[in-house]
Amino acid sequence: MREVMILARWLASKAVKAEWKAMGRKLQYEEASKIAEATNVYFIEHRNELLNEAKAHPVIRHYQHQEQIRLARKAVIAEIRDRGGRVNSIAPEELKRLIERYVKEHRWEYALREIGCV
Repeated sequence: MREVMILARWLASKAVKAEWKAMGRKLQYEEASKIAEATNVYFIEHRNELLNEAKAHPVIRHYQHQEQIRLARKAVIAEIRDRGGRVNSIAPEELKRLIERYVKEHRWEYALREIGCV
C-alpha cells in the first residue's frame, strides 16, 4: 500500500508541475517548498482519482504480483517443511508449479490484503 501512496503523490506532483508549466511559470525558479505545498493541496483535492490511477499503474500491478508470488513461495515452503519434506529435493519447475497453484487457490486472501482487511 505504501508504494501506491508514493506513486499517487508523484502523480500529484507531476500534475502540479504540468499546470504551472502551462501557466508559463518556470519550475527551476520555484522553491521546492512551494511545489510541495501545491502538490499536497492537489493531492488532498484529487485523492481518490490519484489513488485509483496509482493502483491501476503497471508498475504497481507488477509489484503486487511479485509480492503475491513471494508470500505464496513462503507458504508453500512452510507447508512442505511441516509435512517433513525437504525443499531442496523438489525440482525448481515443480516448486514453481506449486506456487502458481497456491496463488490461484488463495486469490481472496490477496484481494482482502490489498483492500486492507487483513
